Amino acid sequence: MMAPRQVSRRFPDYGWAWPSGDHDVLLKAVLVDDEEKALSFGLSWLATHNIDDAAFREQRLLSALSERFGKKLSSSPAHPRLIGLQRMLWSRSRLALRDTAEALEMLHTAKIPFMLLKGASRVALEPGAQRGRVSHDIDILVQQSHMRPAFSLLLDAGWEATNGAGAQRLIDLADTWRAVNFVKGEFGDIDVHRLAYHPTQTSAADDQRLWNRSIETNLAGVPARVPAASDRIALAIAHGALDAHTHSDWLCDINSCIRTGGVVWSDLLESLKARRVLVPAASALTYLSQEIGTPVPKTFLNDLLAAADRSGYVHRLSLMECKPKSDLGPLSATMRGLVKQLRLWMGKRVVQKQREPVCRARVSPSRSSLVSTARLVAHVGGEGANGGGQADISIDVDLPPGRRRIDWELATSKRHLAVLRHRKLLRYAGRRTLSFVVEIPPLEEGERLILSARPSRLLRGAPDPSEIERYGAIPFRLMGVSHRGKAASHG
Repeated sequence: MMAPRQVSRRFPDYGWAWPSGDHDVLLKAVLVDDEEKALSFGLSWLATHNIDDAAFREQRLLSALSERFGKKLSSSPAHPRLIGLQRMLWSRSRLALRDTAEALEMLHTAKIPFMLLKGASRVALEPGAQRGRVSHDIDILVQQSHMRPAFSLLLDAGWEATNGAGAQRLIDLADTWRAVNFVKGEFGDIDVHRLAYHPTQTSAADDQRLWNRSIETNLAGVPARVPAASDRIALAIAHGALDAHTHSDWLCDINSCIRTGGVVWSDLLESLKARRVLVPAASALTYLSQEIGTPVPKTFLNDLLAAADRSGYVHRLSLMECKPKSDLGPLSATMRGLVKQLRLWMGKRVVQKQREPVCRARVSPSRSSLVSTARLVAHVGGEGANGGGQADISIDVDLPPGRRRIDWELATSKRHLAVLRHRKLLRYAGRRTLSFVVEIPPLEEGERLILSARPSRLLRGAPDPSEIERYGAIPFRLMGVSHRGKAASHG
């Protein structure tokens, strides 16, 4: 079998996006099989860096480094600090798993199948990896038909969505969200995914294969499923390559998965093609093969490189997102931003999502002299809207100075109706009147409209004033509501 070609670090070849510099050194300290060589990489990194200044990406790798070498790093003055860092990260991971096990147990008891993703799947299969594999949240995949009961269970048990959406909105649109992050208490943190991959990587056929190939296991004593080895690698590439500047655990996970064995390489290639991630895969797996020495089969690498080469130059632009931000210059950073925005735009077009009504605000100066206290929730009424039509809703708000998105949700006690949104793009502040025109469906007898202010991000614990100003719910004063029937709404 002919050896795979040597990939170079020059664009547009796949090695252009490989980790470089100090990041590359730290990865090799964790991953290279030759222990003496890897130890020298680790000591070299520690000799030239202050652990207190390490970003979270480096902290995660340092935890794995400490777990791998332990006292062999004692010659470094940074060793005591390294031990403390690992214990802190490991304790945080243990607390997150402890507090999130409640949610997993509820889902299992309710007979809602779920699959562990990312770090949770590795920890479930390799319990010994937990000390070196940082995981402060648990990612799970739930099939679309089970999303609504899963959300209801979590919300009833006191879990809250970090996206700021209200309970009625979350449940009514449960089978349209790609993923929602729920938190509870100080450490409980679970991401519930409807899609295992990003929207531009969807494949109904491969979704089915993902579930069919999945493996039974357990996490924290709760029965669960995890993806097969080939799917764990494909998922790590699909997610990690788009977020390489944030962490590198995905490369460690792939390396561990390959060395553990059990990878069906034909299944992996099939998934990489179906998910349209051949270029990121070529970059990640050639780095592991050429730079780390991970035993990737030559036949597979040849087939992967041939398929990636045929995918075209446009797909080669995805290397922009594979390369860590810290390694980019001004021009390439600008290109990366454009590629990312294009991917997000394409993702919105790909996902067949129920169209949620979002009503934009018309802004005008406030002429009200009211000094009444602003509220977070107000009963808007509903009289006159039983047959449906339009509602004109006006509220007065005291806007903060910064740019931000501000949401209010219109609902009844039975269903979510619409989001009322103001995107504040300019730096002005003070009281304004916001007016919205909302389509109202026919209401049942006794059903009334309720308007609620929502945060754009859930604030845990005791947030500081700057966080409240940037993300908090904006209280409002209800200034007026008028209803127009169906005939008027079409006039």
